[in-house]
Amino acid sequence: MQENSKESSDGQLLERVHMGDSGALGLLYIRYSPRVYDLALHFSGNEKEAEDITQNVFFRLWERRELLTEICSLKAYLFRMTKNEILTLFRHRKVERSYARQQTEQETQYAPDSSVKVTTSELVEMIDLAIERMPELRKRIFMMSRYDEKTYAEIAKELDISPRTVQYHIGKALNELRKLMDVMVLFV
Repeated sequence: MQENSKESSDGQLLERVHMGDSGALGLLYIRYSPRVYDLALHFSGNEKEAEDITQNVFFRLWERRELLTEICSLKAYLFRMTKNEILTLFRHRKVERSYARQQTEQETQYAPDSSVKVTTSELVEMIDLAIERMPELRKRIFMMSRYDEKTYAEIAKELDISPRTVQYHIGKALNELRKLMDVMVLFV
């Protein structure tokens, strides 16, 4: 008996939606969105997609409100709409996978020849980038040593630090550059 009054209530709400009552749609949403969501989540396995499907089902219900008087069973109608949205999602995923596969094939097809060597200018650019990323003091000490050709003692005096500090930073800088070269060897 409870089910009959509920079906009647669904029928009344459908009639109100048919007449353009968005509040009635809200009541149907509250009543049936958890079921639509659960079904969508079961098949999609993704909460965001299940939420989107749920929203789409009720949006389409509103869009088709002129046809609602022809619905015999709201539950069956919502089930069919949810199933159709899930199938649309799966078709969309299939298209996305196909597109991604084509993109990967094209990237592979147009990828530069791996036998091309790293040029000297590219190597210098990578070294300059590595130097640029060093801590400020280390970078300054390294540049004074390598580019200005200053001795450790001259650098220490100019920066007012000990020669051992200069030696430490030069050692660290060279170590960082050696690591870069080890990685770069993979591309040569």
